Amino acid sequence: MDESPGKMYALASVMTMLAVVPVLLRFRVRSNQNLSLGPDDWLMIPALIGTLGSAIAMYIATAEGGLGLHTPIGPDGAPDFTDATVIFLKASFVTLLTQIVTFSCTKLSVIFFYRRIFVGIVFNIASWTLITIVLLWSVGYFFANLFECKPIEANWVANGVSSTCVDELTMYISESWTDVFTDVLILSLPLPMIWKLHMTTARKLALCGVFLLGAL
Repeated sequence: MDESPGKMYALASVMTMLAVVPVLLRFRVRSNQNLSLGPDDWLMIPALIGTLGSAIAMYIATAEGGLGLHTPIGPDGAPDFTDATVIFLKASFVTLLTQIVTFSCTKLSVIFFYRRIFVGIVFNIASWTLITIVLLWSVGYFFANLFECKPIEANWVANGVSSTCVDELTMYISESWTDVFTDVLILSLPLPMIWKLHMTTARKLALCGVFLLGAL
């Protein structure tokens, strides 16, 4: 299916709506039930801000950066590097950073949500260990993306700048795999606690299925 600016606007709008509505409902439910807000709730605020930042970057890249359009090709057969290209690359750079904020805060929110439900020395150690891993992952890859090229503007300037960049492909692959790995660890965290509950195997399996819905 061919891309178009209209589809990009629609994608950014849907992404914004799917982020804003659940967060607003979350706080509304907490208020209606007179429940105290915990770290899992507050962490969704920076996660939402990160998502909104990505959506705004997509809007700008579509309106001014040619996102959703075919890349213009010069007489030499190479892509033309225009002002629109610079805007697109800047927007892409911003998105690399905002998505890490969104992913990391969402991961942490899930872990702190588990800590509302489950208790115990082993679970406490496991959950704090996982929180530490996610924090290290977040800080490490945020700054790895921020300083992947020196100077930073080399990320969107085609020439005229003497720069040094890391192997981007290797970094992106490692970021993706470790992102999935931390997700698997988070999804697995409550499973041993569920199997300790005094209920039938069928109910345990059903409850595990509910928690594993996060994989979707």
